[in-house]
Amino acid sequence: MPRLAIVTGAARRVGRAVALELARHGWDLLLTHHTRGPETLQTAADARAAAGESGRIIDVRTEALDLSDLAAVEQFGRIHASHAADALVLSAASYTRTPFGSIDAATAEREMRINALAPLLLVQALAPALARSSLNGGGAVVAFGDIHAMGRPRRAFAPYLMS
Repeated sequence: MPRLAIVTGAARRVGRAVALELARHGWDLLLTHHTRGPETLQTAADARAAAGESGRIIDVRTEALDLSDLAAVEQFGRIHASHAADALVLSAASYTRTPFGSIDAATAEREMRINALAPLLLVQALAPALARSSLNGGGAVVAFGDIHAMGRPRRAFAPYLMS
């Protein structure tokens, strides 16, 4: 039975690498994007090719999702909650350069909304889908942190790091 992974932030970097690796192992994918639609479509094409190299045929879909719009996040969750999902990979993040001293409430709030609240709401909304997984113990949630939270903070990224 094919497994389904929902991957946020699949257009680039870690999210893309995870999506391609899952494809190599025969996982079906639902890849979300906000502003990187063409890059996400390229990831989808590359995922299909990676699966094909392993002799597999997979279903790869892409869907727009603006993580700064919490109502849209909840709607996405409601739409997909009635299906089974085996993994939710939380790789999307807002990474805005904001020098200390110029941080305003709107910037800090946006980083928190995208990097903390949206993932929480996605997990909560997709819990029924993850519970339907055929994996032992149900579906998995994979969330990525940042090495810069491990004692090597980057300058000018305080709102990102706090979220």
